[in-house]
Amino acid sequence: DETRNLLMLAGTAGEMRHALETISVFDLDWMAGMSVGLFTLKSVDVKNILPELELLFGEKSRGPFAGMLRVIPIERMNAVFIATPRAHYLEQARTWVERLDRDGGKSGTRLHVYAVQNGNAEKIASLLSQVIGAKTTGGSAPASVAPGLTGAAVQSGIGRSHHRRSDAQRGT
Repeated sequence: DETRNLLMLAGTAGEMRHALETISVFDLDWMAGMSVGLFTLKSVDVKNILPELELLFGEKSRGPFAGMLRVIPIERMNAVFIATPRAHYLEQARTWVERLDRDGGKSGTRLHVYAVQNGNAEKIASLLSQVIGAKTTGGSAPASVAPGLTGAAVQSGIGRSHHRRSDAQRGT
């Protein structure tokens, strides 16, 4: 009966038991016990991120999450729907979606800060401007990040001693 979504069965007690056991194999609530998430993408198109998520979580993935997550693109919302039987896997999926939802620096401007350790920042900025045409600013105003930009700090110190010799010690 399609209207009421019913199966009508007739048979002996053994046939009925066998039929009900068979039906129970197919009549499952696939969402019971599942944790689900809908992740709206901000920087990339769902069509671009889907192959990457499939490599991480898909049936053919060789990683630890292979087949444990079902990833479904929702193109209209530029989002991915993820379902998994384990709630903690959903948090891992969220982390990876956020990591992959980046444009790779292709748009926008990022501000990088380098703490000059062995020279004069203004002189280096002037040289850098001449070499690559970068704009320089001088002064000693406190550093801040402009609205809409992400700050990043770059430091160098590989192979350097933490002790600085004075000019007298260097013989200059």
